[in-house]
Amino acid sequence: MLITSRHTLASLPARLIDLETLTHQDSVRLIAQSLVDARPSDKRPQEEDGKLQELVALCGFLPLALQIAAALLKAEPNRPVADLLEDMRNFKDRLWALQYDDGDGRSLAVKAAFDLSYERLKPEQARVFRLMSLCPGQEVSLEAAAALVGESARVVRPLIAGLAQAHLIEPLSADRWRLHDLIYLYSKELCQQVEVESDIDAAHERLVEHYQVTAHAADDALDVLRKKDGSRRFDSPQEARSWLDQERATIMACITATKERNPEVAWALILHSGTYLAQRHYFDDVISNMRTAVEIARKQGWRNREAMATERLGSSLLAANAHEDAIRAYRSAVEIYSEIEDRHREAHCLSSLGAAQNRAWRYDEGISAIRRAIDIFRENGDRNCEADALNALGRSLSSHGEWRNEEALESHRAALKIFREIKGRRGEAVSRDYIGALMKEAQRYDEALKMHWGALAIFRELGRRDDEMVALAFSGDALSEARKDTEAVEAYEQALSIARELGRRGSEGNYLGRLGQSFQRLGLFQKSLDSYSQALEICRETKSLHNEAHILASLAESLDGLSQHAEAEVARRRAIELFDATGVRSRKVAGEG
Repeated sequence: MLITSRHTLASLPARLIDLETLTHQDSVRLIAQSLVDARPSDKRPQEEDGKLQELVALCGFLPLALQIAAALLKAEPNRPVADLLEDMRNFKDRLWALQYDDGDGRSLAVKAAFDLSYERLKPEQARVFRLMSLCPGQEVSLEAAAALVGESARVVRPLIAGLAQAHLIEPLSADRWRLHDLIYLYSKELCQQVEVESDIDAAHERLVEHYQVTAHAADDALDVLRKKDGSRRFDSPQEARSWLDQERATIMACITATKERNPEVAWALILHSGTYLAQRHYFDDVISNMRTAVEIARKQGWRNREAMATERLGSSLLAANAHEDAIRAYRSAVEIYSEIEDRHREAHCLSSLGAAQNRAWRYDEGISAIRRAIDIFRENGDRNCEADALNALGRSLSSHGEWRNEEALESHRAALKIFREIKGRRGEAVSRDYIGALMKEAQRYDEALKMHWGALAIFRELGRRDDEMVALAFSGDALSEARKDTEAVEAYEQALSIARELGRRGSEGNYLGRLGQSFQRLGLFQKSLDSYSQALEICRETKSLHNEAHILASLAESLDGLSQHAEAEVARRRAIELFDATGVRSRKVAGEG
Protein backbone atom coordinates (compact mmCIF):
# COMPACT_ATOMS: atom_id res chain seq x y z
CA MET A 1 0.00 0.00 0.00
CA LEU A 2 1.26 3.48 -0.90
CA ILE A 3 0.04 6.31 1.34
CA THR A 4 0.78 9.93 0.43
CA SER A 5 0.49 12.97 2.65
CA ARG A 6 1.99 16.43 3.07
CA HIS A 7 2.32 15.53 6.77
CA THR A 8 4.87 12.98 8.01
CA LEU A 9 2.80 10.06 9.30
CA ALA A 10 5.45 8.92 11.76
CA SER A 11 3.04 6.80 13.83
CA LEU A 12 2.44 4.33 10.97
CA PRO A 13 4.53 1.11 11.00
CA ALA A 14 5.79 1.85 7.51
CA ARG A 15 8.83 2.96 5.56
CA LEU A 16 8.97 6.76 5.24
CA ILE A 17 10.04 8.23 1.90
CA ASP A 18 10.55 12.00 1.78
CA LEU A 19 10.19 13.45 -1.71
CA GLU A 20 12.56 16.29 -2.56
CA THR A 21 11.94 19.11 -5.02
CA LEU A 22 13.01 18.36 -8.60
CA THR A 23 16.39 19.25 -10.05
CA HIS A 24 16.66 22.28 -12.30
CA GLN A 25 17.05 20.11 -15.40
CA ASP A 26 14.11 17.82 -14.50
CA SER A 27 11.93 20.86 -13.79
CA VAL A 28 12.58 22.29 -17.25
CA ARG A 29 11.96 18.89 -18.80
CA LEU A 30 8.63 18.53 -16.94
CA ILE A 31 7.17 21.78 -18.33
CA ALA A 32 8.69 21.36 -21.80
CA GLN A 33 7.39 17.80 -22.14
CA SER A 34 3.96 18.81 -20.86
CA LEU A 35 3.69 21.54 -23.52
CA VAL A 36 4.87 19.29 -26.35
CA ASP A 37 2.61 16.41 -25.25
CA ALA A 38 -0.39 18.76 -25.35
CA ARG A 39 0.59 20.32 -28.69
CA PRO A 40 3.51 18.76 -30.61
CA SER A 41 3.81 21.97 -32.64
CA ASP A 42 4.46 24.12 -29.53
CA LYS A 43 7.83 25.84 -30.16
CA ARG A 44 8.09 27.69 -26.86
CA PRO A 45 10.38 25.15 -25.11
CA GLN A 46 12.97 25.59 -27.90
CA GLU A 47 12.47 29.29 -28.63
CA GLU A 48 12.30 30.44 -25.00
CA ASP A 49 14.58 27.97 -23.27
CA GLY A 50 16.31 30.73 -21.29
CA LYS A 51 12.99 32.09 -20.03
CA LEU A 52 11.90 28.56 -19.11
CA GLN A 53 15.11 28.10 -17.10
CA GLU A 54 14.27 31.22 -15.09
CA LEU A 55 10.60 30.26 -14.71
CA VAL A 56 11.31 26.92 -13.04
CA ALA A 57 13.63 28.66 -10.57
CA LEU A 58 10.82 31.05 -9.59
CA CYS A 59 8.60 27.97 -9.10
CA GLY A 60 11.18 26.77 -6.61
CA PHE A 61 11.36 23.44 -8.53
CA LEU A 62 8.19 22.44 -6.63
CA PRO A 63 6.23 19.84 -8.68
CA LEU A 64 2.82 21.41 -7.96
CA ALA A 65 4.04 24.89 -8.94
CA LEU A 66 5.62 23.50 -12.11
CA GLN A 67 2.38 21.66 -12.98
CA ILE A 68 0.39 24.88 -12.56
CA ALA A 69 2.86 26.87 -14.69
CA ALA A 70 2.59 24.22 -17.41
CA ALA A 71 -1.25 24.30 -17.23
CA LEU A 72 -1.28 28.10 -17.55
CA LEU A 73 0.93 27.91 -20.65
CA LYS A 74 -1.07 25.05 -22.18
CA ALA A 75 -4.30 27.00 -21.67
CA GLU A 76 -2.89 29.90 -23.71
CA PRO A 77 -0.75 28.41 -26.51
CA ASN A 78 0.09 31.86 -27.91
CA ARG A 79 1.19 33.27 -24.56
CA PRO A 80 4.98 33.71 -24.42
CA VAL A 81 6.82 32.14 -21.48
CA ALA A 82 8.28 35.61 -20.91
CA ASP A 83 4.80 36.96 -20.17
CA LEU A 84 4.14 34.40 -17.40
CA LEU A 85 7.66 34.97 -16.16
CA GLU A 86 6.93 38.69 -15.77
CA ASP A 87 3.93 37.88 -13.54
CA MET A 88 6.08 35.52 -11.48
CA ARG A 89 8.91 38.00 -10.99
CA ASN A 90 6.72 40.14 -8.77
CA PHE A 91 7.66 38.83 -5.33
CA LYS A 92 4.37 39.79 -3.68
CA ASP A 93 2.08 38.39 -6.41
CA ARG A 94 3.90 35.12 -7.13
CA LEU A 95 1.58 32.92 -5.05
CA TRP A 96 -1.48 34.44 -6.71
CA ALA A 97 0.02 33.85 -10.15
CA LEU A 98 0.45 30.15 -9.36
CA GLN A 99 -3.18 29.06 -9.59
CA TYR A 100 -5.22 27.57 -12.43
CA ASP A 101 -8.94 26.83 -12.81
CA ASP A 102 -10.37 24.67 -15.63
CA GLY A 103 -13.78 26.27 -15.18
CA ASP A 104 -15.43 22.90 -14.45
CA GLY A 105 -14.58 22.65 -10.80
CA ARG A 106 -11.03 21.36 -11.33
CA SER A 107 -8.50 23.80 -9.95
CA LEU A 108 -4.87 23.87 -8.91
CA ALA A 109 -3.32 26.40 -6.53
CA VAL A 110 -0.07 26.39 -4.59
CA LYS A 111 -1.58 28.57 -1.88
CA ALA A 112 -4.54 26.19 -1.41
CA ALA A 113 -2.14 23.28 -0.84
CA PHE A 114 -0.22 25.30 1.74
CA ASP A 115 -3.50 26.28 3.41
CA LEU A 116 -4.35 22.63 4.05
CA SER A 117 -1.10 22.13 5.98
CA TYR A 118 -1.27 25.45 7.79
CA GLU A 119 -4.87 24.96 8.98
CA ARG A 120 -3.88 21.74 10.78
CA LEU A 121 -1.30 23.54 12.92
CA LYS A 122 -1.83 24.30 16.59
CA PRO A 123 -2.02 28.04 17.34
CA GLU A 124 1.48 28.15 18.90
CA GLN A 125 2.94 26.28 15.90
CA ALA A 126 1.20 28.64 13.48
CA ARG A 127 2.72 31.63 15.29
CA VAL A 128 6.25 30.18 15.04
CA PHE A 129 5.68 29.54 11.33
CA ARG A 130 4.54 33.10 10.69
CA LEU A 131 7.39 34.68 12.64
CA MET A 132 10.03 32.57 10.88
CA SER A 133 9.44 34.68 7.76
CA LEU A 134 11.05 37.61 9.61
CA CYS A 135 14.44 35.88 9.48
CA PRO A 136 16.34 37.17 6.42
CA GLY A 137 17.77 34.53 4.15
CA GLN A 138 15.04 31.89 4.68
CA GLU A 139 17.31 29.70 6.84
CA VAL A 140 16.45 29.66 10.55
CA SER A 141 18.45 28.18 13.42
CA LEU A 142 16.86 26.98 16.64
CA GLU A 143 18.43 29.92 18.52
CA ALA A 144 17.11 32.42 15.97
CA ALA A 145 13.61 30.90 16.08
CA ALA A 146 13.65 31.04 19.89
CA ALA A 147 14.66 34.72 19.71
CA LEU A 148 11.83 35.47 17.26
CA VAL A 149 9.21 33.81 19.46
CA GLY A 150 10.64 35.09 22.73
CA GLU A 151 10.78 31.62 24.28
CA SER A 152 13.53 29.17 25.21
CA ALA A 153 14.97 26.75 22.67
CA ARG A 154 13.51 23.89 24.75
CA VAL A 155 9.98 25.27 24.27
CA VAL A 156 10.41 26.10 20.58
CA ARG A 157 12.04 22.87 19.35
CA PRO A 158 8.89 20.64 19.47
CA LEU A 159 6.91 23.38 17.73
CA ILE A 160 9.45 23.51 14.92
CA ALA A 161 9.46 19.70 14.73
CA GLY A 162 5.71 19.90 14.03
CA LEU A 163 6.33 22.34 11.17
CA ALA A 164 8.89 19.97 9.68
CA GLN A 165 6.44 17.06 9.96
CA ALA A 166 3.91 19.16 8.04
CA HIS A 167 6.60 19.84 5.42
CA LEU A 168 6.24 23.59 5.89
CA ILE A 169 9.98 23.79 6.62
CA GLU A 170 12.93 21.65 5.47
CA PRO A 171 15.45 20.34 8.04
CA LEU A 172 19.05 21.15 7.14
CA SER A 173 20.66 19.82 10.33
CA ALA A 174 19.68 19.03 13.92
CA ASP A 175 19.24 22.73 14.77
CA ARG A 176 18.67 24.40 11.42
CA TRP A 177 15.77 24.61 8.95
CA ARG A 178 14.92 26.29 5.66
CA LEU A 179 11.68 27.70 4.28
CA HIS A 180 11.14 26.81 0.62
CA ASP A 181 10.98 29.95 -1.55
CA LEU A 182 7.20 29.75 -2.10
CA ILE A 183 6.45 28.75 1.50
CA TYR A 184 8.56 31.70 2.63
CA LEU A 185 6.28 33.98 0.57
CA TYR A 186 3.25 32.26 2.07
CA SER A 187 4.58 32.64 5.63
CA LYS A 188 5.43 36.30 5.03
CA GLU A 189 1.94 37.00 3.70
CA LEU A 190 0.35 35.33 6.76
CA CYS A 191 2.63 37.25 9.11
CA GLN A 192 1.54 40.58 7.62
CA GLN A 193 -2.13 39.57 7.77
CA VAL A 194 -2.25 38.04 11.26
CA GLU A 195 0.49 39.54 13.43
CA VAL A 196 0.10 43.04 14.81
CA GLU A 197 2.79 45.54 13.89
CA SER A 198 4.08 45.94 17.45
CA ASP A 199 4.60 42.17 17.79
CA ILE A 200 6.44 42.05 14.46
CA ASP A 201 8.70 44.91 15.56
CA ALA A 202 9.38 43.21 18.91
CA ALA A 203 10.22 39.89 17.22
CA HIS A 204 12.52 41.65 14.78
CA GLU A 205 14.31 43.45 17.61
CA ARG A 206 14.83 40.18 19.50
CA LEU A 207 16.23 38.56 16.36
CA VAL A 208 18.76 41.28 15.52
CA GLU A 209 19.80 41.47 19.18
CA HIS A 210 20.48 37.71 19.06
CA TYR A 211 22.68 38.14 15.98
CA GLN A 212 24.43 41.21 17.35
CA VAL A 213 25.29 39.55 20.68
CA THR A 214 26.31 36.21 19.14
CA ALA A 215 28.34 37.80 16.32
CA HIS A 216 30.17 39.86 18.96
CA ALA A 217 30.91 36.68 20.92
CA ALA A 218 32.14 34.92 17.76
CA ASP A 219 34.39 37.86 16.87
CA ASP A 220 35.75 37.80 20.42
CA ALA A 221 36.49 34.07 20.12
CA LEU A 222 38.38 34.58 16.84
CA ASP A 223 40.81 36.95 18.57
CA VAL A 224 43.10 34.43 20.24
CA LEU A 225 44.91 37.22 22.12
CA ARG A 226 41.87 38.87 23.65
CA LYS A 227 41.31 38.09 27.32
CA LYS A 228 38.29 35.84 27.78
CA ASP A 229 35.91 35.81 30.73
CA GLY A 230 34.17 32.70 32.04
CA SER A 231 30.87 33.50 30.28
CA ARG A 232 32.10 33.18 26.71
CA ARG A 233 29.60 31.82 24.15
CA PHE A 234 32.13 29.87 22.06
CA ASP A 235 34.80 27.55 23.48
CA SER A 236 37.21 27.90 20.54
CA PRO A 237 37.87 29.90 17.36
CA GLN A 238 36.88 26.81 15.36
CA GLU A 239 33.44 26.73 17.01
CA ALA A 240 32.98 30.44 16.34
CA ARG A 241 33.98 30.03 12.69
CA SER A 242 31.55 27.13 12.31
CA TRP A 243 28.68 29.31 13.57
CA LEU A 244 29.70 32.16 11.29
CA ASP A 245 29.98 29.80 8.31
CA GLN A 246 26.34 28.84 8.83
CA GLU A 247 25.06 32.33 9.59
CA ARG A 248 27.09 34.43 7.13
CA ALA A 249 24.27 34.89 4.61
CA THR A 250 21.76 35.71 7.36
CA ILE A 251 24.09 38.24 8.99
CA MET A 252 24.63 39.93 5.63
CA ALA A 253 20.86 40.04 5.11
CA CYS A 254 20.37 41.43 8.64
CA ILE A 255 22.80 44.26 7.88
CA THR A 256 20.79 45.21 4.79
CA ALA A 257 17.47 44.89 6.65
CA THR A 258 18.54 46.99 9.66
CA LYS A 259 20.70 49.73 8.14
CA GLU A 260 17.72 52.11 7.86
CA ARG A 261 15.65 50.92 10.83
CA ASN A 262 18.48 50.50 13.34
CA PRO A 263 21.80 51.86 12.04
CA GLU A 264 23.61 51.20 15.34
CA VAL A 265 22.83 47.47 15.11
CA ALA A 266 23.84 47.33 11.43
CA TRP A 267 27.08 49.11 12.30
CA ALA A 268 27.81 46.63 15.11
CA LEU A 269 27.10 43.62 12.87
CA ILE A 270 29.47 45.00 10.23
CA LEU A 271 32.27 45.43 12.77
CA HIS A 272 31.74 42.06 14.48
CA SER A 273 31.71 40.10 11.20
CA GLY A 274 34.70 41.88 9.64
CA THR A 275 37.49 39.69 11.06
CA TYR A 276 35.77 36.46 10.02
CA LEU A 277 34.96 37.65 6.50
CA ALA A 278 38.54 38.81 5.95
CA GLN A 279 40.01 35.55 7.27
CA ARG A 280 37.72 33.55 5.01
CA HIS A 281 38.60 35.85 2.07
CA TYR A 282 34.97 36.89 1.48
CA PHE A 283 36.26 40.19 0.16
CA ASP A 284 33.10 41.00 -1.80
CA ASP A 285 31.14 40.79 1.46
CA VAL A 286 33.72 42.84 3.36
CA ILE A 287 33.74 45.56 0.71
CA SER A 288 29.93 45.61 0.54
CA ASN A 289 29.73 45.90 4.33
CA MET A 290 32.27 48.70 4.53
CA ARG A 291 30.49 50.67 1.79
CA THR A 292 27.30 50.24 3.84
CA ALA A 293 29.16 51.42 6.95
CA VAL A 294 30.34 54.55 5.13
CA GLU A 295 26.79 55.18 3.94
CA ILE A 296 25.37 54.75 7.47
CA ALA A 297 28.00 57.05 9.00
CA ARG A 298 27.33 59.80 6.43
CA LYS A 299 23.56 59.67 6.95
CA GLN A 300 23.93 59.76 10.72
CA GLY A 301 26.57 62.50 10.64
CA TRP A 302 29.11 60.26 12.37
CA ARG A 303 32.17 61.97 10.93
CA ASN A 304 34.73 60.01 12.97
CA ARG A 305 33.04 56.72 12.13
CA GLU A 306 32.87 57.71 8.47
CA ALA A 307 36.64 58.17 8.47
CA MET A 308 37.16 54.82 10.19
CA ALA A 309 34.81 53.00 7.80
CA THR A 310 36.45 54.64 4.77
CA GLU A 311 39.88 53.61 6.05
CA ARG A 312 38.67 50.02 6.54
CA LEU A 313 37.12 50.10 3.09
CA GLY A 314 40.58 50.94 1.77
CA SER A 315 42.04 47.93 3.63
CA SER A 316 39.34 45.66 2.18
CA LEU A 317 39.91 46.91 -1.36
CA LEU A 318 43.66 46.47 -0.95
CA ALA A 319 43.16 42.87 0.24
CA ALA A 320 41.06 42.28 -2.89
CA ASN A 321 43.91 43.72 -5.04
CA ALA A 322 41.78 46.71 -6.09
CA HIS A 323 44.78 48.98 -5.58
CA GLU A 324 43.59 52.21 -7.19
CA ASP A 325 40.20 52.03 -5.44
CA ALA A 326 42.00 51.40 -2.15
CA ILE A 327 44.21 54.46 -2.71
CA ARG A 328 41.14 56.64 -3.32
CA ALA A 329 39.48 55.34 -0.14
CA TYR A 330 42.59 55.95 1.97
CA ARG A 331 42.94 59.48 0.60
CA SER A 332 39.32 60.23 1.51
CA ALA A 333 39.90 58.91 5.02
CA VAL A 334 43.07 61.01 5.39
CA GLU A 335 41.09 64.12 4.40
CA ILE A 336 38.38 63.42 6.99
CA TYR A 337 40.89 62.70 9.76
CA SER A 338 42.66 65.96 8.89
CA GLU A 339 39.35 67.85 8.92
CA ILE A 340 38.34 66.51 12.37
CA GLU A 341 41.93 67.03 13.59
CA ASP A 342 42.58 63.41 14.51
CA ARG A 343 46.30 63.53 13.80
CA HIS A 344 46.97 60.08 15.22
CA ARG A 345 44.54 58.30 12.88
CA GLU A 346 45.58 60.55 10.00
CA ALA A 347 49.14 59.32 10.38
CA HIS A 348 48.06 55.67 10.54
CA CYS A 349 45.98 56.15 7.42
CA LEU A 350 48.88 57.83 5.62
CA SER A 351 51.01 54.80 6.38
CA SER A 352 48.30 52.51 4.95
CA LEU A 353 47.99 54.79 1.93
CA GLY A 354 51.71 54.44 1.35
CA ALA A 355 51.44 50.64 1.47
CA ALA A 356 48.61 50.74 -1.09
CA GLN A 357 50.60 53.01 -3.40
CA ASN A 358 53.53 50.66 -3.03
CA ARG A 359 51.32 47.71 -4.09
CA ALA A 360 50.27 49.76 -7.14
CA TRP A 361 53.96 50.28 -8.07
CA ARG A 362 53.71 53.97 -7.21
CA TYR A 363 56.75 53.72 -4.96
CA ASP A 364 57.77 57.38 -4.70
CA GLU A 365 54.24 58.42 -3.71
CA GLY A 366 54.05 55.57 -1.19
CA ILE A 367 57.37 56.43 0.39
CA SER A 368 56.36 60.09 0.61
CA ALA A 369 53.07 59.23 2.36
CA ILE A 370 54.80 57.02 4.92
CA ARG A 371 57.44 59.72 5.61
CA ARG A 372 54.58 62.16 6.34
CA ALA A 373 53.15 59.62 8.79
CA ILE A 374 56.52 59.29 10.53
CA ASP A 375 56.75 63.09 10.89
CA ILE A 376 53.31 63.23 12.55
CA PHE A 377 54.13 60.39 14.96
CA ARG A 378 57.35 62.18 15.91
CA GLU A 379 55.45 65.44 16.48
CA ASN A 380 53.06 63.60 18.78
CA GLY A 381 55.88 61.79 20.58
CA ASP A 382 54.34 58.44 19.68
CA ARG A 383 57.46 56.30 19.50
CA ASN A 384 55.69 52.95 19.08
CA CYS A 385 53.77 54.14 16.02
CA GLU A 386 56.87 55.89 14.70
CA ALA A 387 58.70 52.57 14.81
CA ASP A 388 55.80 50.79 13.08
CA ALA A 389 55.88 53.42 10.33
CA LEU A 390 59.65 53.04 9.99
CA ASN A 391 59.10 49.35 9.33
CA ALA A 392 56.44 50.24 6.75
CA LEU A 393 58.93 52.61 5.13
CA GLY A 394 61.53 49.87 5.02
CA ARG A 395 59.09 47.53 3.31
CA SER A 396 58.27 50.18 0.70
CA LEU A 397 61.93 50.95 0.04
CA SER A 398 62.85 47.28 -0.41
CA SER A 399 59.88 46.78 -2.73
CA HIS A 400 61.13 49.64 -4.88
CA GLY A 401 64.16 47.59 -5.88
CA GLU A 402 67.29 45.94 -4.51
CA TRP A 403 69.15 49.20 -5.02
CA ARG A 404 67.19 50.61 -2.08
CA ASN A 405 67.76 47.67 0.28
CA GLU A 406 70.42 49.51 2.26
CA GLU A 407 68.00 52.37 2.94
CA ALA A 408 65.37 49.80 3.89
CA LEU A 409 67.77 48.05 6.26
CA GLU A 410 68.60 51.38 7.90
CA SER A 411 64.89 52.06 8.41
CA HIS A 412 64.21 48.63 9.94
CA ARG A 413 67.24 48.96 12.24
CA ALA A 414 65.96 52.36 13.40
CA ALA A 415 62.60 50.73 14.19
CA LEU A 416 64.34 47.89 16.06
CA LYS A 417 66.30 50.40 18.14
CA ILE A 418 63.13 52.23 19.18
CA PHE A 419 61.24 49.03 20.05
CA ARG A 420 64.13 47.86 22.23
CA GLU A 421 64.23 51.24 24.01
CA ILE A 422 60.50 51.22 24.75
CA LYS A 423 60.47 47.45 25.43
CA GLY A 424 58.03 46.80 22.60
CA ARG A 425 58.63 43.06 22.35
CA ARG A 426 56.29 42.31 19.46
CA GLY A 427 57.58 45.28 17.45
CA GLU A 428 61.14 44.14 18.11
CA ALA A 429 60.30 40.68 16.73
CA VAL A 430 58.56 42.11 13.65
CA SER A 431 61.60 44.31 12.96
CA ARG A 432 63.88 41.29 13.27
CA ASP A 433 61.81 39.41 10.67
CA TYR A 434 62.04 42.31 8.22
CA ILE A 435 65.80 42.63 8.75
CA GLY A 436 66.13 38.87 8.27
CA ALA A 437 64.29 39.06 4.95
CA LEU A 438 66.78 41.68 3.72
CA MET A 439 69.71 39.58 4.95
CA LYS A 440 68.31 36.70 2.91
CA GLU A 441 68.18 38.95 -0.17
CA ALA A 442 71.87 39.76 0.42
CA GLN A 443 72.57 35.99 0.64
CA ARG A 444 73.67 36.38 4.26
CA TYR A 445 71.67 33.32 5.24
CA ASP A 446 73.15 32.63 8.69
CA GLU A 447 72.44 36.21 9.78
CA ALA A 448 68.94 36.00 8.31
CA LEU A 449 68.13 32.80 10.21
CA LYS A 450 69.51 34.27 13.43
CA MET A 451 67.09 37.22 13.09
CA HIS A 452 64.09 35.01 12.20
CA TRP A 453 64.70 32.52 14.99
CA GLY A 454 65.07 35.39 17.45
CA ALA A 455 61.72 36.76 16.27
CA LEU A 456 60.17 33.30 16.51
CA ALA A 457 61.28 32.93 20.13
CA ILE A 458 59.69 36.27 21.07
CA PHE A 459 56.41 35.48 19.33
CA ARG A 460 56.21 32.13 21.12
CA GLU A 461 57.00 33.82 24.43
CA LEU A 462 54.15 36.29 23.80
CA GLY A 463 51.75 33.59 22.59
CA ARG A 464 51.35 35.32 19.21
CA ARG A 465 50.36 32.35 17.04
CA ASP A 466 49.61 34.51 14.01
CA ASP A 467 53.03 36.18 14.15
CA GLU A 468 54.71 32.84 14.90
CA MET A 469 53.20 31.53 11.66
CA VAL A 470 54.72 34.40 9.66
CA ALA A 471 58.14 34.02 11.33
CA LEU A 472 58.15 30.31 10.49
CA ALA A 473 57.42 31.14 6.85
CA PHE A 474 60.24 33.72 6.83
CA SER A 475 62.55 31.07 8.27
CA GLY A 476 61.44 28.62 5.60
CA ASP A 477 62.24 31.19 2.91
CA ALA A 478 65.77 31.72 4.27
CA LEU A 479 66.37 27.96 4.58
CA SER A 480 65.04 27.43 1.08
CA GLU A 481 67.34 30.08 -0.39
CA ALA A 482 70.24 28.47 1.51
CA ARG A 483 69.26 25.17 -0.19
CA LYS A 484 68.43 23.56 3.16
CA ASP A 485 65.20 22.27 1.70
CA THR A 486 64.53 19.50 4.23
CA GLU A 487 64.62 22.07 7.06
CA ALA A 488 62.58 24.48 4.93
CA VAL A 489 59.88 21.82 4.53
CA GLU A 490 59.70 21.45 8.31
CA ALA A 491 59.33 25.23 8.80
CA TYR A 492 56.65 25.54 6.11
CA GLU A 493 54.71 22.58 7.50
CA GLN A 494 54.66 24.20 10.95
CA ALA A 495 53.46 27.49 9.43
CA LEU A 496 50.83 25.59 7.45
CA SER A 497 49.57 23.86 10.59
CA ILE A 498 49.08 27.20 12.36
CA ALA A 499 47.35 28.70 9.30
CA ARG A 500 44.84 25.85 9.37
CA GLU A 501 44.41 26.20 13.12
CA LEU A 502 43.62 29.91 12.73
CA GLY A 503 41.43 29.42 9.66
CA ARG A 504 43.69 31.60 7.47
CA ARG A 505 42.86 30.20 4.04
CA GLY A 506 44.96 32.73 2.14
CA SER A 507 48.04 31.97 4.23
CA GLU A 508 47.36 28.25 3.93
CA GLY A 509 47.43 28.51 0.14
CA ASN A 510 50.58 30.62 0.26
CA TYR A 511 52.47 28.12 2.43
CA LEU A 512 51.30 25.15 0.38
CA GLY A 513 52.82 26.87 -2.65
CA ARG A 514 56.14 27.40 -0.87
CA LEU A 515 56.08 23.83 0.42
CA GLY A 516 55.59 22.64 -3.14
CA GLN A 517 58.71 24.49 -4.25
CA SER A 518 60.81 22.85 -1.52
CA PHE A 519 59.50 19.40 -2.43
CA GLN A 520 60.29 20.20 -6.05
CA ARG A 521 63.91 21.07 -5.27
CA LEU A 522 64.20 17.82 -3.29
CA GLY A 523 63.08 15.94 -6.39
CA LEU A 524 59.84 14.87 -4.71
CA PHE A 525 57.73 15.86 -7.69
CA GLN A 526 54.55 13.98 -6.72
CA LYS A 527 54.53 15.59 -3.25
CA SER A 528 55.20 18.91 -4.92
CA LEU A 529 52.29 18.31 -7.28
CA ASP A 530 49.95 17.49 -4.38
CA SER A 531 50.93 20.70 -2.55
CA TYR A 532 50.48 22.83 -5.66
CA SER A 533 47.08 21.26 -6.37
CA GLN A 534 45.82 22.10 -2.87
CA ALA A 535 47.27 25.61 -3.16
CA LEU A 536 45.52 26.19 -6.51
CA GLU A 537 42.20 25.11 -5.05
CA ILE A 538 42.55 27.70 -2.28
CA CYS A 539 43.71 30.42 -4.70
CA ARG A 540 40.62 29.89 -6.84
CA GLU A 541 38.39 29.81 -3.77
CA THR A 542 39.87 33.09 -2.49
CA LYS A 543 40.14 34.61 -5.99
CA SER A 544 43.89 35.20 -5.61
CA LEU A 545 44.76 35.44 -9.30
CA HIS A 546 48.31 36.67 -8.75
CA ASN A 547 49.18 33.80 -6.38
CA GLU A 548 47.44 31.35 -8.71
CA ALA A 549 49.69 32.52 -11.55
CA HIS A 550 52.86 31.98 -9.48
CA ILE A 551 51.75 28.51 -8.40
CA LEU A 552 50.81 27.49 -11.94
CA ALA A 553 54.26 28.55 -13.14
CA SER A 554 55.90 26.40 -10.44
CA LEU A 555 53.46 23.57 -11.08
CA ALA A 556 54.60 23.46 -14.69
CA GLU A 557 58.15 22.71 -13.51
CA SER A 558 56.95 19.82 -11.32
CA LEU A 559 54.90 18.40 -14.18
CA ASP A 560 58.00 18.56 -16.38
CA GLY A 561 59.86 16.67 -13.62
CA LEU A 562 57.23 13.93 -13.90
CA SER A 563 57.58 13.97 -17.72
CA GLN A 564 54.01 15.28 -18.06
CA HIS A 565 55.11 17.87 -20.60
CA ALA A 566 51.73 18.49 -22.26
CA GLU A 567 50.10 19.21 -18.90
CA ALA A 568 53.07 21.40 -17.98
CA GLU A 569 52.59 23.49 -21.12
CA VAL A 570 48.90 24.00 -20.33
CA ALA A 571 49.77 25.18 -16.80
CA ARG A 572 52.53 27.45 -18.12
CA ARG A 573 50.26 29.12 -20.68
CA ARG A 574 47.56 29.68 -18.09
CA ALA A 575 50.15 31.24 -15.76
CA ILE A 576 51.21 33.66 -18.52
CA GLU A 577 47.54 34.61 -19.09
CA LEU A 578 47.07 35.36 -15.39
CA PHE A 579 50.29 37.34 -15.10
CA ASP A 580 49.15 39.44 -18.05
CA ALA A 581 45.65 39.84 -16.53
CA THR A 582 47.05 41.02 -13.19
CA GLY A 583 49.48 43.40 -14.84
CA VAL A 584 52.59 41.68 -13.48
CA ARG A 585 55.31 41.76 -16.12
CA SER A 586 58.37 41.19 -13.97
CA ARG A 587 57.77 37.48 -13.42
CA LYS A 588 59.65 35.25 -15.89
CA VAL A 589 57.61 32.11 -16.47
CA ALA A 590 59.58 28.97 -17.22
CA GLY A 591 59.70 28.48 -20.96
CA GLU A 592 58.86 32.13 -21.72
CA GLY A 593 61.42 34.53 -23.10
